[in-house]
Amino acid sequence: MENRNRKKRSIALLSVLAGIAYIYLISIDFINHWDSHMNSFAEGYRASAEGREGRIPDESFSLLLNSENIEYYYSDSLLNLKNNRYMPAKFQIVDVKYHFEDNKELRQVLKYRATIFIIVFLLLFLFIAVPIYFYKIIGAFYKDHIFNHTNVRRLKIVGSLLLIIYGLQLIFDITLYCYQRSLIDITHYTLSIYLSGAEWLFMGLIALLIANILKRSVEMKEESDLTI
Repeated sequence: MENRNRKKRSIALLSVLAGIAYIYLISIDFINHWDSHMNSFAEGYRASAEGREGRIPDESFSLLLNSENIEYYYSDSLLNLKNNRYMPAKFQIVDVKYHFEDNKELRQVLKYRATIFIIVFLLLFLFIAVPIYFYKIIGAFYKDHIFNHTNVRRLKIVGSLLLIIYGLQLIFDITLYCYQRSLIDITHYTLSIYLSGAEWLFMGLIALLIANILKRSVEMKEESDLTI
């Protein structure tokens, strides 16, 4: 009995740690680029105010740049305060502010902005759905209801949701890249696409693999029960 309670406590502890890791995973981008996100929120507020006043808003972009020529690889410099000497610096990820000239130009990119908004909305919905199904599985394991088709189905749903998140992030990255390319072209540099979300692909495939292993275990258990 004591051994059983110890195992349940370990499941509870690991489930809590998994929840913390999940929150960290979905918030790591905000943590690493909090200043950029705060600036976006501020610009969004200003843009709404400018819209009410009839002014055309600006928009910020985070660009991933590649130098077309090695001569322009170090195109800037930064002062090292330790020795008061300048160090060559490379532009790679830079934030720029784009000013729309007129409403016609703004309407031309409306399809990109609408697509990005829809993808973000869907991602938020999926970010909530994944832990719901995950903790249903953990709850079943905690109650020793492991080898059944319900858990197999839940695991498959979790794996599918994770793969959908990866697919949506891929579409988001491609859409954002096309959006930037439609507006920006920089001398001596090319815009590169930033692909993210590989961790969702990995976790989704692992969840589906475990689901198939669990399914086979359930089938073997049912065959054993019939034999007995």
